[in-house]
This record gives sequence, C-alpha cells and structure tokens, in this order.
Amino acid sequence: MFHARAKTIVQKWAAEHEYLVLRFESPFHTGPFNFLTTGRGQIVFLVTIRDGTGLERKAWVRCGSYMGSVLFSDEIEVRWEAEQKPS
Repeated sequence: MFHARAKTIVQKWAAEHEYLVLRFESPFHTGPFNFLTTGRGQIVFLVTIRDGTGLERKAWVRCGSYMGSVLFSDEIEVRWEAEQKPS
C-alpha cells in the first residue's frame, strides 16, 4: 500500500513536469536522504525519467512527509543524480 501510494505521488510529479517515468528502483540505502531525516512512513526511490527532449536522467525521490507518512501527504522531495560526463 505504501509503495503504490508513493508511485502515484511520483507519477503525478512527473506528469506536472512533462517527464515519463521509465523505472522505479527501491535501493537498500536512501541515497542522498539521511536515514535520520527520513521517517518510517516515507518511501525513497531512485527513478529513471525521460524528459520532453528525450534526455534520460536519474533522480532520488522521497515521498510523504516525515510526520504524515506517504499515506497522508503528497509531499515529494527530488534530488537529481550528478550528470556523468562521457569519458
């Protein structure tokens, strides 16, 4: 139930920014989000998106509020992964 609700929040955010979500990953660690600042009811995903220009990027998203959890809050925090330069 928590993951389904979090995915809905991410899809809404993506649609508002004209992104297409290609993949959801549920990592064992929370990426840039510290476990001390992530509440038990919040869900963190690493998502791969495609923007309107066709560029694919990854972002860490944390859904729900610290106190209200993902069930009672549409809050989303997004942190983009650093762009990697071709070698």
